[in-house]
Amino acid sequence: MNDDLVPQRSGPIYERGTPVTVMALGDASGEVSLLGLLNVFLRRRRMLLVIPIIVTALVIGHELVFPRYLSKSMLMPNVESADITKLAGIAAQFGINVGGATSGSSIDFYADLLTSRQTLAATLSTNYSFTTSVDGTDTTSGTLLDLLDISGHSPQERLNRGVDKLNDRISLDKDENAGVLTIQVTMPWPLLAEQVNRRLLTLANQFNKGQLQSQAHAERVFLEGRLLQAQGELDSAEARMRDFLEQNRTYLNSPRLKFEADRIQRRIDQAQGVYTSVAQSYEQSRFDEVRNTPVFTIIDAPEGSGARPHTWTLLVVIGLILGLIVAVITAFAWEYLSREQRQSGAEQQEFGRLWKETVTALSPRRLLRAVWVRERAR
Repeated sequence: MNDDLVPQRSGPIYERGTPVTVMALGDASGEVSLLGLLNVFLRRRRMLLVIPIIVTALVIGHELVFPRYLSKSMLMPNVESADITKLAGIAAQFGINVGGATSGSSIDFYADLLTSRQTLAATLSTNYSFTTSVDGTDTTSGTLLDLLDISGHSPQERLNRGVDKLNDRISLDKDENAGVLTIQVTMPWPLLAEQVNRRLLTLANQFNKGQLQSQAHAERVFLEGRLLQAQGELDSAEARMRDFLEQNRTYLNSPRLKFEADRIQRRIDQAQGVYTSVAQSYEQSRFDEVRNTPVFTIIDAPEGSGARPHTWTLLVVIGLILGLIVAVITAFAWEYLSREQRQSGAEQQEFGRLWKETVTALSPRRLLRAVWVRERAR
């Protein structure tokens, strides 16, 4: 028989009993193809359908069991600086615009102040009372350490954990161009989120007012002493002029005496100017020492802003997207493991057999029997 008449078979020739490897994602060359990807999706269609539903249910369940409410407020520093304002006025005369200037602390300072350990610790130790039901019959009260169920081996450790946890629940958004700072607080109850937000604003305002009043007190003490000194210098210059006039009634006819009179008058004018300036600064420091005006403007108050950060529709969308990502990763991981299992089936079978033999050989009953047989042989 002529071999040329026998049809030749192209491709690899597999012997009987040889395992055939099935490519999961591509062809025999190992390249991934679109059809291979579609095959994976079709083979794991139940997984791609069930996992997103489960993840969405978990997201919604977590929101129901551990609800979150967001309260928002906005502030802007509003204290003007006299020195910078004067500088801006002088610069404006030369056609130079230095922009709006404020002596109030920048929003960066307020951001650091609101998240400082001292502020957070004071916020945690404050007692809050609020209603948790719609009709207002159920009222809850306590400190944030108790309401957030923060525990620790010692009061200091508990406070440290509370500071870290509260810091994670505070979000700050700084608008440098507008000079506005947005404070967002997340809590398990809407009224609690509003009260904590308001407490942060109150502590920041108290700190700044206390700081300004302390500076004004130190300035008043200094100016009070300087005012007495300026008063003494003015009295001394005026007394010298009085003595000069009593001794020289006709000094206008003498050039030397007139020059001396003018020199004494200049000292009086200089002392009078210093005294007037110090007296004005002294009165201003006395006013600043007892001033109780806010150091920043609350553009948006936190009251009435407590609400859920996400709607139920958004939660469903987030759950479906996360579930789809998890499902795709799981499907390809499962496909990879299945492929590896098919390729290493013989090794797994041998491992299973050796494992069973090892367990059987090391079983307590067989070991005791071997010892007993050895003892009888002796």
